[in-house]
Amino acid sequence: MDWARVEAPSLGGPGEQQLTAVEVVDGILMAIGFTAVDGDRDGAVWTSGDGLDWQLHRDADLGGPGDQLPTAFAQTTHGLIAVGFEEFTEYDHDAAVWISSDGLDWERAPVSPSFGGRGMQVATAVAELDGMIVVAGGDDGNAAIWVSPDAISWERVTGPFGLGGPGDQIIESIALGGPGLVAVGWDDFDAGVWTSSDGRVWSQVSNPFVFGGEGWQVIHGITFGPHGLVAVGEIGQERGIPFLGGEIERNWDAAVWLSPDGAVWSPVLDAALEGIGSQSMIGISSSGEGLVAAGIDTAGGGVTAGVWVPNGEEGEPDAAVWLSDDGLSWTKVRHPSFGGEAWQDMLDVVAFGDLLVAVGGDDREGDAG
Repeated sequence: MDWARVEAPSLGGPGEQQLTAVEVVDGILMAIGFTAVDGDRDGAVWTSGDGLDWQLHRDADLGGPGDQLPTAFAQTTHGLIAVGFEEFTEYDHDAAVWISSDGLDWERAPVSPSFGGRGMQVATAVAELDGMIVVAGGDDGNAAIWVSPDAISWERVTGPFGLGGPGDQIIESIALGGPGLVAVGWDDFDAGVWTSSDGRVWSQVSNPFVFGGEGWQVIHGITFGPHGLVAVGEIGQERGIPFLGGEIERNWDAAVWLSPDGAVWSPVLDAALEGIGSQSMIGISSSGEGLVAAGIDTAGGGVTAGVWVPNGEEGEPDAAVWLSDDGLSWTKVRHPSFGGEAWQDMLDVVAFGDLLVAVGGDDREGDAG
């Protein structure tokens, strides 16, 4: 399978553009992210009927004072729910929620006191369980969960659920599975997994042999695969002897963990997850033909990124995505369109008919990809 960078006017232009999440909604592709002009970043939506031609949609409620940065969205019985955060200063963020019936006209959910507070509150994931909207993220160094029965009134979940503790915790992704919901992210320097049957009461899955070890472990994404839950991220280490004048070098490899039920997990050992430089899986999706994960790979020197869409033309490899039939055995895919000067990242990927479509950004031009 070959790939091509999609060149569409709506993905570029003055300032900065970034796509952070993509889903199939009512038979079309919908991506959410932000645009920035003169340093002011506002949320934005892109839609496409074929994966090649994209339209940009702006809405006043996705903007406002400071920066508005949507990070994820989901289709629910209450409509489309997008989550993210407002950035007032570098160290002052408040979680934010937006609601839409069609993905084009958005309304800011009423600001809840539980979305704010001292320091940084961010929302990074959203799911629905039995009519309850569950939003996950972080609150000034602790993982955080908010719930709502109607997407209007919100409540911060509190309790001794392993969402806090020594070091920092954050939830990056959430999926239906296990007892109800499975949330993933990181806990200090180890990967973090939490489960819940109702969205309100959570339990942390503790297994230092699977989620811990030398260096750091992070889970960025999770989906349901052929044999259960598949979580992806990275395992990293610092190398060097600074007190002898050496430089500290940080390298990481892509990582995959599998679970049949959200409670028992095992790591995947596959040479395709390793390589020169650093690799990380950020987004993962299940398609009719298996699993596809997209992320970043620094093997080419600069940071390069994965998939755009298949185009049927051959090219010499440059960067990577990973494909798998079962979550156990992976193949790394490279293509020149994944790389280039500066930074390209892939943050999410989705199956759309016969296509796989991944989204992110390309720092060569400040464009979305």
